[in-house]
Amino acid sequence: MILVDTNVLVAVANAADSHHRAARELLEAEADRLLVPATVIAEVCHLIGSRDRGGAAAEARFLRSFSAGVLELAELTPTDLARWPSWSIGTRISASAAPTRR
Repeated sequence: MILVDTNVLVAVANAADSHHRAARELLEAEADRLLVPATVIAEVCHLIGSRDRGGAAAEARFLRSFSAGVLELAELTPTDLARWPSWSIGTRISASAAPTRR
């Protein structure tokens, strides 16, 4: 299983995002289950729901990906949270495509 973070999902939803292609290819190549915590769902909806990032249509497409089985709602435990950096797809995209953070 792979825990998908906000940055990847926002990039996939927005074709104008500089990381759109890398994020889309990363998700398409992933064979494991793609899990998304409820807090990430809320954050993604807030970010892509703005007009400059796709608006209501983009938000609806994202939410339909759960009923289509593309993404799954994650129920996280404290143990899961302690392991998050090692299995988060958001960590991988940040490390490979995002600007370096100080």
